Amino acid sequence: ATVTIEVGTTYSDAGATATDNYDGDITEDIVTVNNVDTDVVGQYTITYNVSDSSSNAATEVTRTVNVVDTTVPVITRLGEATVTIEVGTTYSDAGATALDNYDGDITEDIVTVNNVDTDVVGQYTITYNVSDSSSNAATEVTRTVNVVDTTVPVITRLGEATVTIEVGTTYSDAGATALDNYDGDITEDIVTVNNVDTDVVGAYTVTYNVSDTNSNAAVEVTRTVNVVDTTVPIITLTGDASVTIEVGSTYTDAGATATDNYDGDITEDIVTVNNVDTDVVGQYTITYNVSDSSSNAATEVTRTVNIESNLSVDENIKSIFRVYPNPTKNSWKISTSIIIESIELYDIVGRKVLSDNPKTKDYEINGTLLSEGVYILLLNGKEVSRLIKN
Repeated sequence: ATVTIEVGTTYSDAGATATDNYDGDITEDIVTVNNVDTDVVGQYTITYNVSDSSSNAATEVTRTVNVVDTTVPVITRLGEATVTIEVGTTYSDAGATALDNYDGDITEDIVTVNNVDTDVVGQYTITYNVSDSSSNAATEVTRTVNVVDTTVPVITRLGEATVTIEVGTTYSDAGATALDNYDGDITEDIVTVNNVDTDVVGAYTVTYNVSDTNSNAAVEVTRTVNVVDTTVPIITLTGDASVTIEVGSTYTDAGATATDNYDGDITEDIVTVNNVDTDVVGQYTITYNVSDSSSNAATEVTRTVNIESNLSVDENIKSIFRVYPNPTKNSWKISTSIIIESIELYDIVGRKVLSDNPKTKDYEINGTLLSEGVYILLLNGKEVSRLIKN
């Protein structure tokens, strides 16, 4: 009596039969009224009526045909099922479409739930749902949106990339800063490896590394620290700076010592140049030089060795005149028992530095303008005196 069919399908009515007490089988005389529209959801009534040859009308018989929509709509997601975007960027959802067997395109009825927060790293699910006019709910469709952080932090070195310091001093590292697109200032998370040994000359590398909360490692930043030795050693003369000995005697040099801020005692490395010939009267200079392991050359130190003969003024002509003080730093005073007719002063290489005709017994030579060394004094061209001026 009641038939239910899906909208859009074909309906074939089962019909009815009629029998009469007098006319017998009068099925073919039945009048059927069938207005079922299978393309339109609704409830339809089919009627069956018949009369016999004596115009007796049968009781009307009916059938109810329910045309229903039980087919769910279909949602089609546009774009990829899984989308990955960088945190802090903009996300535009590709959306979805929906079609229904009865209602057709019902895309505009889709209910989209999108809670994607592009400023927060995480996995988000967007849902798409729709129901047709017959309240048939489509199977939910989803899209996964992964908001990720793949941007590495940036380390900024403070101060110079290369620093040079003197060995033995203190080194204070200028450090570095670090910024991340997601975590912000992560300077305090920087891992600094600093193996600078200021007591040992060498080139050292200080490294700065950091990773953000999403394990993105920054590009390593480095600083070169050169610990150098630029301090020259110091040579200390042992004994007097000026020594006078008799020609033909033996000369034993007192030597020198050398100390360095880094190498310590380097006395054994001193290079001594000693050309003293004790058999030849003259003035000799002994030089002492040394360099440390960093090739810093000390200031040269010298010693003057004067080789004199036993015919010196002090021994042979002191009864004729006096020259005092000798050696001197300022001036010589000459006192004689004779009249000085002429006076000449020569340096050790024979250059005349003074000439005068005083015609007196006493005379003073100003030595403040003279260089340190040995000078020859000539009086009247008769006697020679060798003076040592400090």
